[in-house]
Amino acid sequence: DDDDDDDEAEHRAARRRHAAKHSSRTDGRSSPPLRREVTRQLATLCSADAYNALVAAALPGEGAWPSATYPAPAFGSSGGVPAFGSTAATAPAFGSAVAAGPARGSTGDPLDPARAAEIGLRTVSEFVVAASSRLRASDRGDVMRSLAFGGFVNAAWTVLGRMQARRAWPVVGGGASRGERPGYEGSRETLGTTRSMNEAWVTSLGVFAEAYGTFLLTGDDEEFRDGRPLPASEFPNLVACLRDSLWHILWVESDPDLSHATPGPSSAARSQSRGPVARSLARALAQLHDRNGRLRLVPPDDFIATEFRGGSLGGDGAVEAFLVEAAKTGRRTRAKELLRRAPSLVPFGARVRWFKAEVLRDREDHAGRGAMVESWGLAREHHIQINRGRVFDDALAALGPAVLSGDQVTWRREHPDERPPGSLKGIVRVQFTNEHGVEEAGVDGGGLFKDFLNDLIAEAFDPVKTGLFAETPDRTLYPNPASVRRCGPDHLRKLEFLGAMLGKAVYESILVDLPLAGFFLAKLRDGRPPELNDLATLDPELYHHLISLKRLPPDQVEDLFLHFTATDAATGGDRELAPGGSDVRVTAGNRTRYVHLMAHHLLYQQVRQQSDAFVRGFRALVAPRWLRVFAPAELRLLIAGAGGRIDVDDLARSATYSGGYGPDHPTVVALWQAVNEFTEEEQRDLLRFVTACPNTPLLGFGQLTPPFCVHRSGMTGGSRGSEEDADTARLPTAATCMNLLKLPPYRTKEQVQKKLLYAIKSGSGFDLS
Repeated sequence: DDDDDDDEAEHRAARRRHAAKHSSRTDGRSSPPLRREVTRQLATLCSADAYNALVAAALPGEGAWPSATYPAPAFGSSGGVPAFGSTAATAPAFGSAVAAGPARGSTGDPLDPARAAEIGLRTVSEFVVAASSRLRASDRGDVMRSLAFGGFVNAAWTVLGRMQARRAWPVVGGGASRGERPGYEGSRETLGTTRSMNEAWVTSLGVFAEAYGTFLLTGDDEEFRDGRPLPASEFPNLVACLRDSLWHILWVESDPDLSHATPGPSSAARSQSRGPVARSLARALAQLHDRNGRLRLVPPDDFIATEFRGGSLGGDGAVEAFLVEAAKTGRRTRAKELLRRAPSLVPFGARVRWFKAEVLRDREDHAGRGAMVESWGLAREHHIQINRGRVFDDALAALGPAVLSGDQVTWRREHPDERPPGSLKGIVRVQFTNEHGVEEAGVDGGGLFKDFLNDLIAEAFDPVKTGLFAETPDRTLYPNPASVRRCGPDHLRKLEFLGAMLGKAVYESILVDLPLAGFFLAKLRDGRPPELNDLATLDPELYHHLISLKRLPPDQVEDLFLHFTATDAATGGDRELAPGGSDVRVTAGNRTRYVHLMAHHLLYQQVRQQSDAFVRGFRALVAPRWLRVFAPAELRLLIAGAGGRIDVDDLARSATYSGGYGPDHPTVVALWQAVNEFTEEEQRDLLRFVTACPNTPLLGFGQLTPPFCVHRSGMTGGSRGSEEDADTARLPTAATCMNLLKLPPYRTKEQVQKKLLYAIKSGSGFDLS
């Protein structure tokens, strides 16, 4: 299946990395070991000054080229840079003047500034790749940090951004991309251009993307807004460049079925060169996509591949063909690679459809194993009894053995003659009892479980009632770092159970009104370590204070008398951020490290156990690979639905009717007219009143399960009685377990509006059917 395909792909990649690490061969030729003095030169090149000098020499800015004294080297030549180990006296130091006059091309004519900058960028990029290939990983990281925080990113984007904006990428040495024919520029001895990235620019794009991604890892949102390393006005063009280049590599140049592709020598070489570049481009684009979810610098659709535009809900042919290819089982397809490596190129609605299809296939596989489950002595269905006043405790006792290994052992010991619960992926039937232990009327056909799930989440995630979760200043939730003090030693058991129950809600496509914090959603998605900017989703004020610390004048930093310590929420005492931190003052020289260590403590260290327990339970229902296609902001929509005003026409089209109502009934027509005039808050209150969640399903109300239903109520003579005798003084009621609105046959729009708003605002009128 696909999980096996992913595992096999990871194993193949690991074997390739291991072979590359220990192989002494490059392009079929053995490379002699580096001499000691060459190794020392390479180590020297890791310094920021060396790379800044190289960038300044090769990319001094287009305005400097006509009178520049540093020559523009021909592509592939040493360009005045000494060969490793050379002692030639004529080899100039970086940035030194070696020839007077402007840069010249192969014909001896002066190069125009743009052409010279292009050659300079390619030369620097080829040099960086060649040097980095012989360095240790830590030294390669130093190289990228030198480029990221020097002048390279801005200088490189001056070249790349211009080509992207003009859709004119010069072809060098026959580098036209597949399916495109290069043109010629007449009097010049240069090849033409292509509308998208071509072979000549693969290396340069890869180096640029890796350097830019390195900056994004440590740069804060304030720097980003202030135009570092690139002006905000360049953001749309930058997104388009990374998006189009990734699409070209992962889609245009790839075979539809990667499992049965038979690469020749040329395609193998292309694959070897494209792999690192694609990873760098994908990482940078993913970081921009996540950051755009917080800052909203461009419309989300700007990240979608041009070929998919107009199909954000998966309605056009291109998206449909993509989903068919992505659904193929037992094969490693181009569509699956795109979802795995660059999901932001695919419309959000299409990714939601893919996610739901994966869940449906998993559900069918689980249902098909039902007989096997029974043969193992496990129950196929869960029948649980829940007291309205003890929803969390009863749920944990009844369903804990289906989630928690320790609870299952206890269950088998205490109930030797009963079948223990099977996977929580099975059906759960709920029977409610009131505070007196009397069973409530009604048979659970799926609606009561939804009602139970909403009650459970409302109770268990309440920071005041249980203390398992804490609330940010923005009213979002995350695991409480002090949960052990509030809930005792079994706090992790409870958190793992709640993770599984939220996973069950997502697995069953049940929307829940649960606003989780952004940094915690990122961990729920892929478990990645948090970044400094994630702190803004935990405590915006503290985040801004720490960012301000990075910008304070040096003398004011020490006046704050800060040390490398932080408050430990679990114990209430101090915790050192680094060994001996209580004795280390924060100074201008170490404040950046302090800021990052503080963010790491707040976002990771102090909630690590709680987060790990919750994520472990969540992943028992929802496979991690299903979630990696979503940004944290998108994952919030997957869990809770979309906010804002509702599409009343879509709700009316998707609604069903009972008890004598139909779409043309005067009361129904008046209902939709009234709802259309509601404010956004009133519309969301109506959804909460009927469905228990104030948000819209991601793919429209047609995806709501059970469907939104309007039932005629208040009929004194039954459904066949006359509406003249109906009790129109009665308020509307709702059955959230069935998404059912019970509406008496009011005669005017004004009466519908007044009665419905009164019922909604009073918070009364809920009942079960």
